[in-house]
Amino acid sequence: MRFGAESSDLDDRGRRDARTLGESLGAVPDVVLSGPEASVRQTARALGERVHVVPRLRSVDLGSWTGRLPEDIPVEALALWFSDVTSTPHGGESVAAFVARVAAWFAHHIGSPAEAPSTPPPPSTVVVVAKPVVQAVVAHLGTAGVAGYFAVDVRPASLHTVSGGIVRAGL
Repeated sequence: MRFGAESSDLDDRGRRDARTLGESLGAVPDVVLSGPEASVRQTARALGERVHVVPRLRSVDLGSWTGRLPEDIPVEALALWFSDVTSTPHGGESVAAFVARVAAWFAHHIGSPAEAPSTPPPPSTVVVVAKPVVQAVVAHLGTAGVAGYFAVDVRPASLHTVSGGIVRAGL
């Protein structure tokens, strides 16, 4: 596991998981929105023909940690990162800023519990994003909030449905 690994291409298992995920959807979605990372775009292409890359759906900016193994990071820096959601020991984006960025995009395009989206999505829209982005959505819409970001467990190639500001896990 490397920080920022979603920027790498899918491996054989990832390609199989993407095909399986596509088959589980049944019908091809009208629109597939994708984060910009390589593995995310490749997964999106396995789900539909009309893929639109959305730069704001990129994963958390891990600054100098990108591409590094957790054991290569000083323990004190990791402890700070996991205990303070406003910290940026890597020089990138804080968890709090990341969750706020992702939440703002989803509120505008998908909706929140209190309001309808300002830009309604097409009838059959699938959003393909990296695991940290799903964690941000689940933390924001769930009871834990941003403080619970690291407690959110997301399996690779899993399906989560967001409707009316509620997220439901599937697959």
